[in-house]
Amino acid sequence: MLVATPPTADVINASATSGTVAIVTVPAGRWLTATVQQCINENLAGTGTASLVYQTTDAQAAPADSSVLARVQLTGLTLTEAAVTSTQEIFVYGGDPNGSGSTIDYVVSGTTSNSIVINGFLI
Repeated sequence: MLVATPPTADVINASATSGTVAIVTVPAGRWLTATVQQCINENLAGTGTASLVYQTTDAQAAPADSSVLARVQLTGLTLTEAAVTSTQEIFVYGGDPNGSGSTIDYVVSGTTSNSIVINGFLI
C-alpha cells in the first residue's frame, strides 16, 4: 500500500452499471493506483462477463493496449439467481508525458445486472 496525501483533483471515484463505457482517464505521464470492485448477476441461462480493459495508443503506457485489468464471469440457469463479486487492485501508467493518456473501459456482455466501482488516486 502506498502512503500519500494526493490533491483532491487526483482522487478517483468512478462507477458504472451498463454497457461499454470509458470509466476512468489516466492522464499522460501519470500513474493510477486503485481498488476495483465488481458485481454481476445472472438469472437467465447463459454466461455473463464484465471486464475492465486498458485502452491506449501509447507504446510507453503500461500495461499494453487492450489488457484486461479485472474480469468476472458467471454462468446462470433460467429462473435461478446467481451472483459473483470481485475486489482487485490495479496499477497502470498513462504513458509518455507528451502523449494523450489512456482510458480504462468497462465492457459488459450477457449479464442480467452489473456494477463496478473504482476508488484510487493518481501519482
